[in-house]
This record gives sequence, C-alpha cells and structure tokens, in this order.
Amino acid sequence: MELLSVAQKYQMVSMLAHIWLIIAQQNPQSADQVTAVSVYSLAQKYRLRQEALQAARNILKYPINIEDLGDRLDMMPASSLHELWKYSEKVRSILASDLMEFRISGACKTLTDLDCIELSSSEIPCWLDDFIASIGDAPNLFNFFNFNAALACHVKVKSGNSRCACVLRPTQTIRNFWEALTSVVDGSFEKVSVIDVYEPLMRFKSS
Repeated sequence: MELLSVAQKYQMVSMLAHIWLIIAQQNPQSADQVTAVSVYSLAQKYRLRQEALQAARNILKYPINIEDLGDRLDMMPASSLHELWKYSEKVRSILASDLMEFRISGACKTLTDLDCIELSSSEIPCWLDDFIASIGDAPNLFNFFNFNAALACHVKVKSGNSRCACVLRPTQTIRNFWEALTSVVDGSFEKVSVIDVYEPLMRFKSS
C-alpha cells in the first residue's frame, strides 16, 4: 500500500502497473471479508481509491457481521466507515433499480426455452423473479451457488409436474440468463464507482 501510494503520488506509471500485476497474481478478489476490511482500511489510509473500491466491493460479497470483524473496525477511522456505508447504500439503491428494470424487460428475453408453470407479473418464473429481487436487498446473495440452490428448490417442488420446463433445466438457457444477470450486476457496481471513486480521485489529484 505504501509503494502504491508513492507511485501514485509521483505518477510512476510503470511502477504502478508492476505493483498492480503482482497484486492481481496474488488474486486478492478471493480474500475473505475480514481481509477485505483490512485492505479497505489501508487503502483509505493511503488514499488508494481504486484499491479501496475493490475492497469495498469484496466486502459486499459477504453478509455484514460486525462481531466477525472484531478490532479491525476499531482501527478504521470513522470517515472511512462512513464512506463504506455510503458505498453500500448506493450500491443497493442502484442495483435494486437496475434489477427491477431487468426483471421487467430483460430477463424474459434470455428465458425463451424455460416455460415455467408459475410466472410472475414480469412473465418470468416466480422463483427466478424472487431470486433477482433478493440480490437488490443483499448483494452477497449474488453467486451461482445460491442461484442453483433456488433452482434446485423449485425443481424439487415441481418435479412431479411434467408441464414445468424448469425441471429439464436447459443448460444453454441457464447460461444465457446468468451471463445477462452478471452483466446487470457488474454494470450497477460500475455506476457506483463513477460516483464514489473516480470523481473524488480527480479532486484528490488536483489538490
């Protein structure tokens, strides 16, 4: 973090690229929540906005459990905690809005071969509509394991009904839907990064 801070301050582009490559090779995206909180705290300390953004996004991959974070929260300034809270709130707000639009107009276009017997008002399977809506409330639910769990639960309930095409689970249809949903979620996070990270970074550089 100190090296990144110095390289950023003196605009050492090649050094920044080299350090970022090393970080990428260590795969920090797979870090657990406690580690992500530590990285976020350090990134904020050294004003490394890009690293703070990535750490904040990693934190949202997990349900917030204050007890598990322990004394790491005591080491973080109140201003950094406030920024993390603002980031979390904006992510949820924008994500919920984008997912609502996806449920209404986008999801059905990827589900042409999934003829479920229980459709929501958005003309998509109710179980899938509920899963999409849940991500807006809790971004940490967005992962393929939870998606498959929701599908498996629905299939188990409807396994005796031959009219429900979800039981057949057409692989390509599921893959197309997941790619479309991933694009929406990633796009929502990117919108927040423009608001909360890039603009403050530009003000920081100009100060």
